[in-house]
Amino acid sequence: MRDEPLDEADDEADEEPTRPRAAINPWPLLAVLVVAILSWFGYQAWHLQREHRSLVQIRASSEAPVDQARGQPSSCRSWPGAA
Repeated sequence: MRDEPLDEADDEADEEPTRPRAAINPWPLLAVLVVAILSWFGYQAWHLQREHRSLVQIRASSEAPVDQARGQPSSCRSWPGAA
């Protein structure tokens, strides 16, 4: 245990120079977050549109064979026992 009174020990600790902390500015971080979120939604919208176009093309290219297949009698119907 130290022989010095508590008041003197507190005075010695206060004598050390302390640098004030700089306040953290949230605006740059918020701006980066907003840009990242907008970029993500933009990418997702672009990708969804691209996938939609691809599916529309696939559907359009498969309509003719499907319509042709519907118009022809199926060879399965002529099998014995087919209902």
